[in-house]
Amino acid sequence: AGNATVLEAAVPVVLPVGASCTVAESDTGGADATPSPVTVEIVENDEDNTVTATFVNEFSAGTLALEKVLAGAGADEDYALDADFTVLLTCAVGEATNVVFSRSVVLGGGERVVLERPEAPGEPVLLPLGSRCWGEETDAGGATSSHLDADSFADGVEMSGGTPDDLQELELVLTNTFDQASYTVDKTVDGAAAGYAEGREFTVAVTCELPQNGGRTPLLTTEPHVITADEPVVIDDLPVGAECWVAETDAGGATGTLLEHDGPARSALVAGDGTTATEVTNTFDAADLVVRKRVVGGPAGPYSFEVTCTTEQGPVELAAADAAFRLRDGESRTLSVPLGAACEVIETDVPEDVEVSFEDSDDDHDGRVVVAPGAEVVVVNTYPMVGAGGDGSNGHDLPSTGGPSQWWVLLGAGLVLGGGLLLRRRRAAPA
Repeated sequence: AGNATVLEAAVPVVLPVGASCTVAESDTGGADATPSPVTVEIVENDEDNTVTATFVNEFSAGTLALEKVLAGAGADEDYALDADFTVLLTCAVGEATNVVFSRSVVLGGGERVVLERPEAPGEPVLLPLGSRCWGEETDAGGATSSHLDADSFADGVEMSGGTPDDLQELELVLTNTFDQASYTVDKTVDGAAAGYAEGREFTVAVTCELPQNGGRTPLLTTEPHVITADEPVVIDDLPVGAECWVAETDAGGATGTLLEHDGPARSALVAGDGTTATEVTNTFDAADLVVRKRVVGGPAGPYSFEVTCTTEQGPVELAAADAAFRLRDGESRTLSVPLGAACEVIETDVPEDVEVSFEDSDDDHDGRVVVAPGAEVVVVNTYPMVGAGGDGSNGHDLPSTGGPSQWWVLLGAGLVLGGGLLLRRRRAAPA
């Protein structure tokens, strides 16, 4: 194939005129076949009686093309269509080490490239008869897998003879498959105060990138998702081989957050079986709030209390027994609430003329504390002083020893009633 080339060789032999000579080729020299022997006769001529034996050797030749095919569920995605793929193409004759051509070729999905001569762009490389060509993909462009129909000398496409008038077209097909799978973000809530966060929503930001062509192709960039402990976030249709990680932008008031995959250096690799997951754990610590009762100059009680607590997420739903309870003088109740909750203790149904004061662990003495270890509210009831005349006007006042002023009225009424009964019994004795 191509233009003819004339090769001449002088035979240093002196023969007599009239001699008949037969000339035969002993080697094809890479031609398709060995031509038949040629017989010539030595005659007198103007060329010093020199005659020429002419042979025609036909050489078949071919070109090599490489086609790139994209397959898989992600074949139509930008990360596949925009990827570059690098293939090392090699052709050898006789054995793999007898290389006649070797070059790296870069092409994109759907492209077909015919190898060209570096020194003559636009002109194809001509491969000699017997060439075997194969390829090796050195950059798969982030594909899940690849298949080259000839990847060694043994199974290479071969340049055969018999078509010296036309170029043979050898072709290799490289198929890159982009599979897809899902990635899951799971939420776990733990800690002593985890019950207070039941049903709470959290916000996470998911980032995924696909390593390809020596860089990283963004797939998702801090994409926000709302997640709960009962409903994980599932992101479908990600390329297998993508690397994903998570940041939590709203921890829902958690004391601490643990991210299993929190950045490129600690990312999750999306596997083809769809089991890749990242665990986000939120810990809600608790602390005790102790409410104590002290009474000065009054009855032991019991007295009624209500407690309310809030966090940045809103009201804390306390158990009914913790939201409202009763205490006697000297008694206390311990409540387990979220660490950092702002709680307020209120005494209800306060007796008339009784002064209520607070002794708080934060020294504000207002019945309000931010709960931390050692948090305490002491509710003190101080009853008014009562004088000998009952109205406190004689200057010899004594502290009351039993609840509101009506307590003295009831006690006096009881004593009068008791005395009346005793008098009746004494009058009946003489009879």
